[in-house]
Amino acid sequence: MATAEPPNGLWHRNNKAHQSDELSSHAGSHDNVQEDNLRQWQKHAQKVKVKVLEQVQDQLSDILDNALTESVQPFTHIQPTVNGKMTRKPSSRSQKMDNGKVFMDRASLLDELFEISHIRTIYHMFIAVLLIFFLSTLAVDYIDQGRLVLEFDLLFFAFGKLGTVTWAWGVMFVYTLLVPYYTLVFWGSLYHSLSSKLGLSLGTGLILCAVQTCVLGLFPIYTVVNNQLPPASRFIVILEQIRFLMKSYSFMRETAPVVMRN
Repeated sequence: MATAEPPNGLWHRNNKAHQSDELSSHAGSHDNVQEDNLRQWQKHAQKVKVKVLEQVQDQLSDILDNALTESVQPFTHIQPTVNGKMTRKPSSRSQKMDNGKVFMDRASLLDELFEISHIRTIYHMFIAVLLIFFLSTLAVDYIDQGRLVLEFDLLFFAFGKLGTVTWAWGVMFVYTLLVPYYTLVFWGSLYHSLSSKLGLSLGTGLILCAVQTCVLGLFPIYTVVNNQLPPASRFIVILEQIRFLMKSYSFMRETAPVVMRN
């Protein structure tokens, strides 16, 4: 036979159920509060991120504007003429040649670049990094071996056979100094006295071109290959070959028209 549950037990059970409902509702409200706080924090972080990006972008744009302004400053002395063409202000030191060319003293491209503070900063940073690398290498060698290890074997190898480089450079220098000049002197002395000016010019030009090809074209290459010059010495010979070729060509190009007119 079933017995009736006492009213006290029923009340306790209802009370426990009510407390569990309150706890669950309190936990749910606490979770909702945490979610709201997380959303607000995400919104705040997004706003801060946008502000920081805007500030960085503004600063970068200001830096770029300043760099462009400073890079344009060396060219502010260029002024437009009446015809719309760009002309430079005349320099204090200039020399006008007979053929109409005007030679003016002006700064080189590197000088104009070094007028910009950012370029100077990069240059100084490169020197500082090079010094730090050098000092760190010395410190590591001293710590590992207890002494300064100054090895110049690679330097001696790269600039080896300097005697061969010297006499090859001397041959090219003497040729560039004497042969184009005396060739133009000989050609100029006969140009106005002979009737066949075209034949004289062609003959002299072909002979000079052949000698130029042999001395300033094939001779440096033969010296480099035959003597198996190291990298730096080879570089010196080839660069001097190009320099002498440019100088001789410039001299003949500027002098030949003057001889033909006079």
